[in-house]
Amino acid sequence: MTAIPKPPPPTKNKGTKKWDAYRQSRLRSLFLGGEPRCQWCNLRINVQFIKGRYVSGGLFHHIKRRLPHADLKYNDANVPFLCTDCHSNAHDTSRRKDARPNGS
Repeated sequence: MTAIPKPPPPTKNKGTKKWDAYRQSRLRSLFLGGEPRCQWCNLRINVQFIKGRYVSGGLFHHIKRRLPHADLKYNDANVPFLCTDCHSNAHDTSRRKDARPNGS
């Protein structure tokens, strides 16, 4: 009887570490810069330093999708820091090229 080979271990997305480093860097600058705010509605967002990592109540949103616009993946202008409401609204209303509320 022949043994069935084990499947290879799952591989993480190669960009995960780079994205996490970028995200931590942005959260750190928001944390050290004072009061972090949503870049669309100006709501104050809590950012804390817990167990060696920056943790936030906000989310980063890619205005132009990452895959077709790989060159903009780490561009600060394309990745605003949003509160959860604005981020949800962007995805609810978006599915279009520019996800900015009120078309601005």
